[in-house]
Amino acid sequence: MPRVNFPRFAGFSLYLHEDRLKFHYNYAGEERTTVISADLLPAAAQRLGARFTLTPDGGADVVPSVDGREAGHGHVPRRMRNITHETFDLGCDLYTPVSEDYVSPATFRGTLHRVTLDATPWEKPK
Repeated sequence: MPRVNFPRFAGFSLYLHEDRLKFHYNYAGEERTTVISADLLPAAAQRLGARFTLTPDGGADVVPSVDGREAGHGHVPRRMRNITHETFDLGCDLYTPVSEDYVSPATFRGTLHRVTLDATPWEKPK
């Protein structure tokens, strides 16, 4: 039986597509935000990342980075409080694809040497 590839559930994904670093946020299939690196990814790139900073308007600012340097920026207008029907995947997207740029399982063919997730609590502005 073929995999179902309807990007309908919520989630976010950081991935490489067309030689650029992309961050995609899918708000339950209702609203999508994609932040794309301004430049093509250098062949010698070592560290890829994205900073997702919650904002008081219920959204988040997104800044992808390549080797510690800002590679673009964007704003997610609203975010879900929780995501219940998806998996937390590294180097692939096993369930339904977050983005329409790829189909599941969307396996990364490179080598992940280390993955760091830094979750800093959000403080409501005073």
